[in-house]
Amino acid sequence: KGKQDIKGNCGDGVCDVKEKLNLNLCPKDCESSAILPTTVPPNFTNSELAFGIKLDNIENVRGISEATFKLAQELDVDYVLVPVKLPERDANVNLAQIDWSKGLDYYYIFELADKYGVSVMPAFFKLGGKNDKDSEKYAEFVISFIDKFYKDENIKYIEFQNEPIKDHNGKMSARFSGTPTDLAKSHIATYEKIKAKYPSIQIGTAGFLATAVNVSENKMINNYYKEYLSAKPKFDFLALHFYPKTSSYLQTISDTEKSKYNFLSEYDIFDTYRKLLDDYGYS
Repeated sequence: KGKQDIKGNCGDGVCDVKEKLNLNLCPKDCESSAILPTTVPPNFTNSELAFGIKLDNIENVRGISEATFKLAQELDVDYVLVPVKLPERDANVNLAQIDWSKGLDYYYIFELADKYGVSVMPAFFKLGGKNDKDSEKYAEFVISFIDKFYKDENIKYIEFQNEPIKDHNGKMSARFSGTPTDLAKSHIATYEKIKAKYPSIQIGTAGFLATAVNVSENKMINNYYKEYLSAKPKFDFLALHFYPKTSSYLQTISDTEKSKYNFLSEYDIFDTYRKLLDDYGYS
């Protein structure tokens, strides 16, 4: 599609991407448009939601990085989500001397952020090995990265850990070597240290898979959130990762499924998360 189809103006008769994601932006352009599964419900305000796209560039191809930031500018999203992995796994690594161009070139990433005027949202992955549950070392890792690259609010949001619910077996997952309670404790310690130094940065939870693909996964997500949120982690926003689905049956849930929250229905997903947060005291 042409650029106008991606990002138009309210009143131009085109229901562009951002207007579809939030029908409150320009209802007259989207009156006859099909509603996306992740349509924002009318009881949400613009200030309560931020949208972004993820940079997926494990090969560190500069053209992919630039195309992603260019698209983000055209879509007028709030950020580009950039995975941040510690280049060195050595427990004694000097964080102040890390070369952040190894793997993904973060120096170039922030050049692109300046060029296209798009905020970077670092998604800090696990440390790995014996340090995975060490909240002090994790906080040092996060702060060392922010110290290196933060300027002029080019980092407005961050999130901790990547999709820890994925492949969770009730005790741990391949994404985080600890329980949901361990994750919450790590977030509390890291949140406090970052806020003390960078109070304006909005700090998210782990990047959670937003929806379930089957009843079994829906139950697993319910159990994970119950333990995680009961441990009272500190965060400014809930970070959710959305992926396209192909099966229409995922809009409903079996009457025999007894889980409290329905993460299968994309259409109701924002209301589901609002209820989840309210129930655990995050209003």
